[in-house]
Amino acid sequence: MIVGDGDFAFTKEIVEHFQHISSTSTTELHTSIFLERREAIERYKGGSILDHLETLRGHGIQHAFAVDATRLAETAAWKGKESCNTIIWTYPFPESNAVGIETKHCLVKSFFASVKHWPSFKADGTIVIGLKSCTTTARHINKDEDYQLKQWQVLDAAKEEGFHQVSDFGPVYPFWRATHVCGRALFKEKDRQKVTIKFYAFKADME
Repeated sequence: MIVGDGDFAFTKEIVEHFQHISSTSTTELHTSIFLERREAIERYKGGSILDHLETLRGHGIQHAFAVDATRLAETAAWKGKESCNTIIWTYPFPESNAVGIETKHCLVKSFFASVKHWPSFKADGTIVIGLKSCTTTARHINKDEDYQLKQWQVLDAAKEEGFHQVSDFGPVYPFWRATHVCGRALFKEKDRQKVTIKFYAFKADME
């Protein structure tokens, strides 16, 4: 299940990628965003999100609005035949747009806690978080590929909720048009190969 997918751009690219490289069915893929449908269309100016939704419907992908990644038990209805074995959140960020480190740490910690208490999550399932990595734009240069992981103290947040990191992937260039919580593009098109994202996978500690 994908959570917090802005205008569903990340999900759309994954679906189309699988269509071209594999016969694997994506009908068990679920995706969601934080906003209600009307709010999402207004924030993302209608066009892109409506096009993405049309693609998802064409592939039979289940999508949901108003799913809070920090309150899954209350807001996420799982319709899969089996328990959810993977949850993905790329570029998590507070809806309030707060920039304080403690707020961001608490957001990620709340996400881990939410997954832990979601009845539909498989006991040995995997949490994948995609975070900002190396950047070389005119406004921002950073060569530490794990800077956001460290800055937000994500490993501590995971540990506090009974999870540990098992692997990572990247840094890689984003293959979709990522968006900020306000709706604008996270980076300019000319900077597409100057920003990277790194994915981190976590599993629950086994007693």
